[in-house]
Amino acid sequence: MNGVMVKFANSLRNFITENSISNNLLLGIENTLGGNTELDPPAGDTSLNGVTGTACEMCRVEIFSDPDDEGLVFEGNVTADNNGNFIFLKAFQGPKITCTSTDEDLNTSEFGCDGGIPPEGNFDLLKTDLDENGGDLLVDEIILYEITMFNGQNQATPDVVGTNEFEDEMPINTQYVPNSIKINNISEDDNINDGIGFNASSNKVIWNGVLSANEILTFKFKVQIDSNTLENQVSNQGFFQLGQISIPSDDSSTGPLDDPTISVISHANSINNSTLFGSQPSAGILVIDPTTAEGQLISNTGDIFPGIAINPLTGIMYAGGGGPVGPVLFTVNTETGQSTSLGNTGLGQATIPGLDFRSDGKLFASINVMGAAGTGGDHLAIFNTTSLGTQIIGSFGNCSELIIPSTGSGSCDLERMEAIAFSSDDTLYGATVSNNQNPGELYTIDTSTGKATLVAQILNGTGQPHPGGVASLQFSCDGMLYGGTGKGGMVGRGDLIQINPVSGVYSLIGKTVNGASLAGLALNANCQASEDEDGDGVLDGEDNCPSVSNAGQ
Repeated sequence: MNGVMVKFANSLRNFITENSISNNLLLGIENTLGGNTELDPPAGDTSLNGVTGTACEMCRVEIFSDPDDEGLVFEGNVTADNNGNFIFLKAFQGPKITCTSTDEDLNTSEFGCDGGIPPEGNFDLLKTDLDENGGDLLVDEIILYEITMFNGQNQATPDVVGTNEFEDEMPINTQYVPNSIKINNISEDDNINDGIGFNASSNKVIWNGVLSANEILTFKFKVQIDSNTLENQVSNQGFFQLGQISIPSDDSSTGPLDDPTISVISHANSINNSTLFGSQPSAGILVIDPTTAEGQLISNTGDIFPGIAINPLTGIMYAGGGGPVGPVLFTVNTETGQSTSLGNTGLGQATIPGLDFRSDGKLFASINVMGAAGTGGDHLAIFNTTSLGTQIIGSFGNCSELIIPSTGSGSCDLERMEAIAFSSDDTLYGATVSNNQNPGELYTIDTSTGKATLVAQILNGTGQPHPGGVASLQFSCDGMLYGGTGKGGMVGRGDLIQINPVSGVYSLIGKTVNGASLAGLALNANCQASEDEDGDGVLDGEDNCPSVSNAGQ
């Protein structure tokens, strides 16, 4: 006897759904003599993770488990696509799998999918990463990936013609290391004619073949991290094509299943394993971890230092005054945080929001000499750290008449330039804090005229500005541009960010201070050798006669 029989051409639209039909002498469902249009049953292949197959276009496909070829247990349903293809992913009760199709007129087919038997056991695709140099993973270093393919099933994996069984695309901000593939620790070349190698056009490593029941295979390859990446991690995931089902690799060291392998990049080498300092207004000098942005106050001196810089030729930190202190220049002991006044620069009602040294030891400054306090840097100047002489180079934009000592009068069409920093090629960059109309912006500055040229607005990857703009800048020796942000409101915070000096796109590293801006940044790494051509103890950048020994100047 049949479980269900639909007979004759006038017996249509019989929707047979989610039933438990099993253990019949004949068929579980029989459509005959035109019943239910004798709709073709679906064809399907079972695998470890589910069933894939074909049915009528846009038909409802119901999947069942059964001891034979009927439908004892309803497992679920899926809708076939416009071409009739369907995929249903689930661990089945089994032992055999069957399917029915139902068309848009609610005609249900007989059982199909041939009562396939899912393979027993597991298929595991595990992936690990290793920094070849050990310790923290740094830019320009090499990651060794190892993928373990374990076919724990009771049958071999299928060989799908025209499809790579394993593929792994190189992660962004990395380059494949040529001829680094190893299969079971035996080296393979990159030529893909044998089905194993590196496909440069798709930027993928590939493997083709069949894994026998209970076979284990290891696949290794290497990538090198781009030296100029601003990212804090590399994410990578490979895929094994098990029949029609794609299985993602799983990072076995983490909790979630089928998650990508994440390699965390430390940018410690970007500061030569030295110390990144910051300044917090009305608090003092901070030591900052550039990988987490965490700041530790050296000593709560209450100093207001909107700008700080370290002479790369001497290692001495200098700070510019602001607020009630005025335009005073200081040296700062980086061990204790205590400052020593060198004297007033003679600028009048002015502040010094930004400082940085050029590679020759000259100290450049962004100074606020136009308009009321708080309008931000508007002119570029050079300070002589020995004589305290001040050379005003020029305005960043167009200004009204400049009076020195400043009385706080006048205005400029480009202000708010709170941050300046030299790159390794001595290009001077500047950045502005935000106001109600404008987000923070990145500029290059002509050191002979002071004129600023816009590079880009400083926005994150989704096109949003930081609410506080940028209050400080600092380049690392290898070109990484760090930024300290304004607090961005009455209740805000100063963040440490990384900025792409070409596009202006920034990524957040983290919070450094609460309720205040990260006003200054400075690095004590000596990126270039000290220069004192005449050997008189006065560095060339501050020596009035760099070729003639005259220590007294």
